[in-house]
Amino acid sequence: MIAMKVPKVTRYVAMYGIACMTVLTGCSRDEAVELGENDRRYAAFYADYLVLSGVSSDGNGSGPVPEGEQVDSLLIVHGLTLFEFNERSDAYSSNPGLWRAVLLEVKNRLKAE
Repeated sequence: MIAMKVPKVTRYVAMYGIACMTVLTGCSRDEAVELGENDRRYAAFYADYLVLSGVSSDGNGSGPVPEGEQVDSLLIVHGLTLFEFNERSDAYSSNPGLWRAVLLEVKNRLKAE
């Protein structure tokens, strides 16, 4: 059942790719947005997803899109359900400031690896 919904996860991840991270990081505002626990788990999931995809912290490189089983495993490792993942993705699409904060967290996690 989860495997049937994975394409939506993959679509969201692709939609909010490294290109968005680069653009939003450059469009800086002085507003500080505090991330909640679900946001930090989402950022950790997203950073690990990008690493699995072969993307480095500088935005270079790309590998195969992780398979559904890998995505399912990442969701479990980061304590996210598919519902929570989709809910957060929807929230970020309507709140660019929060999405920017999540992307900055992802960037920091990638640099730390």
